Amino acid sequence: MLQNHIISNLYDYVTGVEVGLSSNGRKNRGGHQMENLVESYLKKSNVEYY
Repeated sequence: MLQNHIISNLYDYVTGVEVGLSSNGRKNRGGHQMENLVESYLKKSNVEYY
């Protein structure tokens, strides 16, 4: 991959910058936390949800 210039910077590739892993790893963490928070309030209030 380096020989064919598919990867231009090995450091960026390893750290995930070129392949987009650095941001996607944390992408939906806040969404899951909000789902859990809302679900706890719904359970306390005995609200039916899907």
